[in-house]
Amino acid sequence: MIIRYIKFIIPLIILFTACENIYKYDIVIRNGTIIDGTGNPRFHGDIAINGKYITAVGVIDGVGRKEIDATGKIVSPGFIDTHSHH
Repeated sequence: MIIRYIKFIIPLIILFTACENIYKYDIVIRNGTIIDGTGNPRFHGDIAINGKYITAVGVIDGVGRKEIDATGKIVSPGFIDTHSHH
């Protein structure tokens, strides 16, 4: 009887652990026009984010837990708006 349960539980454990590891990034913003603020020309590419950090910019091979399509949009990672109305 116990062997029957083990034969059922082991494949489930393998399945759930395999599914958890497919995500390399938390968020991937894909196909945007990237202006990075360095003065270099804009370029098309992707941006990967893990936690609160940008971890990759360019062509991203990994899969994100959340994927955002930025086709036709400008993406400006790392810009901080210092403008204020004091």
